[in-house]
Amino acid sequence: MQKFIDTVTATGEGGILTPLGNASVTVYITGTTTKAALYSDNGFTAKANPFTSSATGVVAFYAPDDRYDIVVAKAGFSTVTVADVILEDIDDNVITDISNARIASSTMTGSTISGTAINNGTMNGTSIENAQYYGGTVEFADIIQSNMTVSAIDSSTVTTSSITASTVNSSPIGATAPSTGRFTSVALASGATGNIGFGEMRLNSAELTLDVGLSGGVVGQMFEEAFVSVVNNSGAQMISGQVVGFNGVDNANSLPYAKKIAAGPDQEPLHIIGIVTQTIATGSLGRVTTFGKVRNVDTTGFPVSEVWAQGDLLYVPPTIPGALTNIEPTTPAQSILVAAVLRVGATTGTLLVRPMLQAHKHYGAFSSTVDQTAADPLTPYAVTYDTVDASSGVIQDALDPSCISPTRAGLYNIQFSIQLSKTNSSTGYIWIWPRIDGVDVPNSATKVSVNGNAAEVIPSWNFLLPMNKDSKFQLMYAVSDITVYLDAATPETFCPAIPSVILTVAQVNQ
Repeated sequence: MQKFIDTVTATGEGGILTPLGNASVTVYITGTTTKAALYSDNGFTAKANPFTSSATGVVAFYAPDDRYDIVVAKAGFSTVTVADVILEDIDDNVITDISNARIASSTMTGSTISGTAINNGTMNGTSIENAQYYGGTVEFADIIQSNMTVSAIDSSTVTTSSITASTVNSSPIGATAPSTGRFTSVALASGATGNIGFGEMRLNSAELTLDVGLSGGVVGQMFEEAFVSVVNNSGAQMISGQVVGFNGVDNANSLPYAKKIAAGPDQEPLHIIGIVTQTIATGSLGRVTTFGKVRNVDTTGFPVSEVWAQGDLLYVPPTIPGALTNIEPTTPAQSILVAAVLRVGATTGTLLVRPMLQAHKHYGAFSSTVDQTAADPLTPYAVTYDTVDASSGVIQDALDPSCISPTRAGLYNIQFSIQLSKTNSSTGYIWIWPRIDGVDVPNSATKVSVNGNAAEVIPSWNFLLPMNKDSKFQLMYAVSDITVYLDAATPETFCPAIPSVILTVAQVNQ
């Protein structure tokens, strides 16, 4: 029984290699249509055939020793076939004399290899003496008096190994170098051109940094750019240059879900992640730039009917998810600055991504266009509202028109003004105070007098109150005489109507 594990990729839009996440995987006996018996572990738990690759394109299973064809299929991508995969589990108890032999594409564990040329092999916990080593992986090994050639250690990996009294291209390692084979420095040659592959690194002389090849054709500039890996669960493809934001969590892989966003009134700016730097098919994994450059995108402004120039600041538009605009949105939309234009071009443009994020301060404005009267004196009543003048994160209760609620906890500045009138000549009084979740706020009431028939008074002040998410705020009042009332007036020819009450709620901080 042997384990197979690998990441399967395919060429997507723009010729970019993309991991085939959540793809259908079928394993056949080589050259037949007979499905192989698969296991989730070393021969105990059966595994379905076909099965689904992970969100990051990883294909893993156990199978008996044999030759297999692995077929990976996903909608929107060409089917990938990995043919004639040999699985063979070598019994560790078999002792074989391989002195003075040439070993190619092999794995040696717990053995001593002497006087041997080793090509493209993997050595684990092995003592290598007086050997030549070419293009493989050495792990947890002692390397003694050996010659490792082909441009130092070329196409090879040495991991947690002890290298003693050996040479790499005539340079001493171990005895006269830093202990356990550590390098004091590595010099990379300049002038390399062409594509850079996954896991490769080279000098970037133009930007004075190092280029690092990442999966999906993404190239990162070390110390110049920052990325976040996301899973596209939005149901729509994302392309390089689009703005995306938080859309939940892939719990199994601890990855954020993402979707294209717009800066509408209810969009939380802190949910912005950044700008996509590769094509990400729906259900697939990809990278988003949170700081740095995104290259080879459309920076002309044409897709949003604008003309962009170098240096233009770009915002998230209010109504087009994923797009950018050089026109700063105004209230009630959110102003979310995310990038600047470094180079203008339809396919060769460059963006400098630097989201300027601040929490969305919630607010609301409410009023009443009708008179409000108390049925009984010295009895508490709640002011009601029949008009929502503005609302972003502060809402009116659908069942109780007197209740105003924030959708986020925070400190809120609540201001009001009331148009008071009286219908007889006596002196009347009104008490006004705030109530939160059915409980009067301590030491908050104010008493106002209204003197004489047709007298008009405008009490107006503010409360600075902390409120929890979905708390219910009410402005309460009571009168000494029911002839004191909240008076709404119709418009005059020279001025608009007078509401009986105006209430504004503005978040100060969280």
